[in-house]
Amino acid sequence: MMKGSTGRSNRQQKAILGHSVDRLPRDKRLEKSVHAAGGTAICTSCSSIHEEKYWFVDPQRLEELSRDGEVEQTLCPGCDRVKRHMHDGEVTLKSPFLTRDREAALALIKHTEEKAWHDNPLSRIASIREDREEIKIMTTTTWLAQRLGKAFHKAYSGDLEIKPSRREQFVRVYWSRAI
Repeated sequence: MMKGSTGRSNRQQKAILGHSVDRLPRDKRLEKSVHAAGGTAICTSCSSIHEEKYWFVDPQRLEELSRDGEVEQTLCPGCDRVKRHMHDGEVTLKSPFLTRDREAALALIKHTEEKAWHDNPLSRIASIREDREEIKIMTTTTWLAQRLGKAFHKAYSGDLEIKPSRREQFVRVYWSRAI
């Protein structure tokens, strides 16, 4: 740790000065571990597997574990966050294009979520709200929100704006296209 002229670490100095480090209360909801113990578990909602402290997706391993009657059945952290409405990302897609090709847009959203889910089972779309020229998506991770915005930008060009929140782990992603 780097020490200032007062002999205190930067973190201690910030706490003394009333910096945001000490003003933000810890969110105890985020500290709740759905499956804190070691061992093996299967998510009852999405069928992801917990082994050796990690959640992952493996259909062959799932088939093996399904035969074992002693494997714990629980919710993975991603499904738990969806259930408790804990979102870390908001994606707003806005374009007249969305009224014409809504199926293509929704297919891209689902495809992107599925690819992200295989990389990280905790990344989920919590909700999708559709309007005429707008689609709003809430995600369980900031990473998935950014990935969705980038996928739309890559597929359909347009304008992409990613706005991370300064004081919390949350990101707002805006994609728009005139035509």
